[in-house]
Amino acid sequence: YRQDQPACQLAVQNGISYLASMQQEDGTYLDGNKTSSTAVSKVLTALIALDIPLDDERFVKSGETIDEVLLGFTRVDGGVGGERLGTTN
Repeated sequence: YRQDQPACQLAVQNGISYLASMQQEDGTYLDGNKTSSTAVSKVLTALIALDIPLDDERFVKSGETIDEVLLGFTRVDGGVGGERLGTTN
């Protein structure tokens, strides 16, 4: 995006604020009424693309950064998805 254009900067900041407001207390995001590893990974991708630190306080919930939240969706076979299994330590 064009960082040198105030309208673009404002739109991106509004989008980031919206994403922060939609994050659940456990750090997940909902797709409909279910937690979604896909939604978490999309927000993670956006933060990385915008050079927003993963430990940005807007996206840390219950002591977990958003990448740690995504790891909570790791399945026994090593894949990611489905139900969140809980926190990873």
